[in-house]
Amino acid sequence: MGLTLIDPAKYRRLVSRALPKKIETGEEFDRVVERLELLDRIENPSTEEQALIALLALLVEDYDTRYHPSPGVTGGEALAYLMEANNLRAADLADIMPRSRVSEVLAGRRAISREQAKKLGKRFKVTADLFL
Repeated sequence: MGLTLIDPAKYRRLVSRALPKKIETGEEFDRVVERLELLDRIENPSTEEQALIALLALLVEDYDTRYHPSPGVTGGEALAYLMEANNLRAADLADIMPRSRVSEVLAGRRAISREQAKKLGKRFKVTADLFL
């Protein structure tokens, strides 16, 4: 695996707009998520944009873990909640798993695979562990 170099000037400009820091309030959380969503819409993000996306995702995950723990939630329950919160149907996740598989997961008859968990985590901007 090769070393990916980040252009310090480009990254500095991106960071100066995002102003990343440890998230302490709901308002800060909303601001970081909004910035993350803007970056996520970029078709082919640069290395610098990818680095900032990863940093912001870590900050969001840290805040969620500290203020919204989810003990005892199954992967299917987490998926059901996120689908409802985002107004999604099983067909909307066809790029991750077949509609019938989503139904089985939601019904508790099948577990989410590690690969599917990674894709779901990326889709919903949460840790893949939430689904495992």
